[in-house]
Amino acid sequence: MTNTLIWFRKGLRLHDNPALQSAAQGARRLWPVFILDPWFVAPERVGVSRMLFLLESLTDLDAQLQQLGTRLFVLRGQPELVLDRILGEWQIGRLCFERDTEPFALNRDGRVRALAERRGIEVITPTGHTLFDPDATIQANGGRAPKTYGAFCKLIEKLEVPQIIAPPQTLPPPGEVAAAHAIPTPAELGYPAGDERIQPIYEGGETVGRARFFDYSADINRVVTFAKPETDPTAFAPPSTTALGAHLKFGCLSARTFYHHIQQINQTVGEYTKPPVSLIGQIIWREFFYTLAYSTPNYDRMVGNPLCRQIPWDENPQFLSAWSEGQTGYPWIDAAMVQLAQEGWLHHLSRHAVPVSLPVATSG
Repeated sequence: MTNTLIWFRKGLRLHDNPALQSAAQGARRLWPVFILDPWFVAPERVGVSRMLFLLESLTDLDAQLQQLGTRLFVLRGQPELVLDRILGEWQIGRLCFERDTEPFALNRDGRVRALAERRGIEVITPTGHTLFDPDATIQANGGRAPKTYGAFCKLIEKLEVPQIIAPPQTLPPPGEVAAAHAIPTPAELGYPAGDERIQPIYEGGETVGRARFFDYSADINRVVTFAKPETDPTAFAPPSTTALGAHLKFGCLSARTFYHHIQQINQTVGEYTKPPVSLIGQIIWREFFYTLAYSTPNYDRMVGNPLCRQIPWDENPQFLSAWSEGQTGYPWIDAAMVQLAQEGWLHHLSRHAVPVSLPVATSG
């Protein structure tokens, strides 16, 4: 039995959470923690729609944890500095967090692992944000990631998607700490309030994400006939896609839950659409790009990215401002940018047209 800290980052859920399962096993005391990193808590980097979605997700996670006899502790500061302090103060013997494969997170998590291990703390980092461990996927392909979607689909046919982990029924209580660490309001984080132009239409959190997913998939015909190219970017209420990107991105909905549930539905009928256009095809697209990004240097930027064309972009600030504010004079582009700013979401065809690299916030 040991004092354990579960550090939430993505994976903001109780269902199918391998890191939470590892943390709960054999824990005498369990501290669920989320750290608001000042690098991200900045309106110029993370827009208000995305921040609202995150805070809603944390509020929902906290409410669910309280039903299990614990709570979410929200701390602020550079994660490695915060963790270096509380690991000692709270006498933590084991640190668990879901593996993250993105460049910023890889560097951060490497520093956190090093400081924990210097203290003699066990560190457990299972894969939960993707269907497969990306290292295992790459190893199965001879040590390199497939460069095409078709090759990736053929590869994962040889792999078995892990089964869904049941949510915990109870959790060990946390120990006493000196101060309450509550979820802040947007205003407390420096975000302006009362902007009527900001009207996010999708609430954050596991409870809402799972409810929306199972409500969508209750229409079996819609699931088995889904074909992404045939969906309509001008359909708003409801949209013609699942619009669950933000819930998957923040881990409010498990990718494995999505995959297994849709597969079960497909198996009940004789005919259904196939990848790349089907719903299963969409979750495989997500997996493909996560794996490719993980294995490609500088994938998150143009310079130094071996897969990216080096384009001499126009950096005219007037044009950039007009584009980001939906004032280009091109109705389709401006409508998409206004929708993004107001609702925090765009259909994929709109994102392709805009294009993807946006200076305003998106929550999915």
